[in-house]
Amino acid sequence: MLKRVRLLIALTLLLLPVAGAQADSMDGDVFCGDLQASDCQILLDNAAVMDEIFSAAFSMSMDMQASGDAPEDNMRLSGAGSGSLAVDPTLLADILAAQAEPDGDSIGALIELALTAMSGEFMLDLNIDSSAEPLAMTLSLRLKDGVIAFNAGAMEEFTGESMEGFEWFGVDVSGALDDVLMQAGMDSLPGVADPSAMEKEVAHALAVTRLADDVVAGIPVAVFETRIDAGSVASLYMGEALEAAGSEQGELISRHYIGLADHFTRRMTIAGDMALPKSEAGEIAGNVNLAMNIGIDMTAFNQPVSVEIPEDAMVFPLAMMMQMGER
Repeated sequence: MLKRVRLLIALTLLLLPVAGAQADSMDGDVFCGDLQASDCQILLDNAAVMDEIFSAAFSMSMDMQASGDAPEDNMRLSGAGSGSLAVDPTLLADILAAQAEPDGDSIGALIELALTAMSGEFMLDLNIDSSAEPLAMTLSLRLKDGVIAFNAGAMEEFTGESMEGFEWFGVDVSGALDDVLMQAGMDSLPGVADPSAMEKEVAHALAVTRLADDVVAGIPVAVFETRIDAGSVASLYMGEALEAAGSEQGELISRHYIGLADHFTRRMTIAGDMALPKSEAGEIAGNVNLAMNIGIDMTAFNQPVSVEIPEDAMVFPLAMMMQMGER
């Protein structure tokens, strides 16, 4: 079960910035709930503006804690960092088109395409507390053309293996994410038989409210809070699994800070608790609870982002590393 949590955290770190830059604009739909028309218009204007954003600088903070019945399930990850990220608009359109196809690409293929579409870099001061020895490190990451490169010092701290003679270590994810997700039990999500029913259920699971206006980096912003019944939404895709879990799934609370003058997304936060389903046979028994508090601020919209993978980086195909691990 813990490997699922680790993979979820890794994907969150990689995809959160681009998700923030494309907030509320992925399919052109905006959820307004019971908001007044003038408040809903702010969200509509924000979606239209953010549809044209394909790069941004960001700073972020995070605190994520996994806890379970077994000592090995308990882990806390916290950190703060900053960077910049760009996404290829043509490839992004391909991703959205593939998502819309009922029999479209697998989750692994979509994530692989997303990573290929992104280029960027960021630095993160990271602390990991677990049943093993606590770990503190500074992680530098560069992403381009499906290659994820890390500073070798951080990899040495994380793996305990010597990286002497190398400053950068890279992984090419091409053609391997399906296998990675399959091994983690995250290769697919059951479909929903009635999309219209799903839409209604999602609407019931969400509640959006406009809070008092605030200021982010000197910019006046409107603040919208969305409460998400995580169990209701997840049950649309994982009904039988959630029945087996036998526990409440919790609530997520997101806040969206939108510039009053320019309608840019200036800040996004998400906090909450989720109970993950019981593990399958052969893994650790029992539930794992995941608590998170993540915030991201964005600036420098649509500014050029120039990133290169260092020429001397040791880059391994992820597929080859998996084959080596099976021997």
